[in-house]
Amino acid sequence: MSKTIKQIADELEVSKTAIRKKMTVLFTDNTGNQFAETVSGVIYITDFGENLIKQSFTGTREKQVSGEFSETKSCVSGNQPETKSSEVFNFDVVIDTLKKQLEQKDIQIAEKDKQIAEKDKQIDQIQQALLQQQKLHQTDQIKTLKLTDGNKKHWWNFKKNKESV
Repeated sequence: MSKTIKQIADELEVSKTAIRKKMTVLFTDNTGNQFAETVSGVIYITDFGENLIKQSFTGTREKQVSGEFSETKSCVSGNQPETKSSEVFNFDVVIDTLKKQLEQKDIQIAEKDKQIAEKDKQIDQIQQALLQQQKLHQTDQIKTLKLTDGNKKHWWNFKKNKESV
């Protein structure tokens, strides 16, 4: 179920501004519309978007905690802290989800292609029926014109016939 920025901020015990900043970082490449939607001026974040935001916050908290620990450890041993693995994990999760979404979109596109093909067939059938009706109508008009031409009396002929009587 979609949640608002405030609900997620309350769950993570951070400010709404922090959530918005994470959203701009995570959803910068036009994929934001997949992870959030605005209804009546309220931004609702999808479950997947919520998971991304929560992962990024838990990742930063883990980095801060492990960073503090590793800083003290690095002072002793002289090593640099490793924080790349959680970032790679986040990207792997995003890539996997995007691949799943892409597969779903491919399936939807294939279904739409079938629907379009069916509609094209229906349109062709309707056009053929319309052409047949137009041809029948034209032949009927030609027949009625031929019949009426033989029975036509011109007004001048009618006038001559009256004078002669």
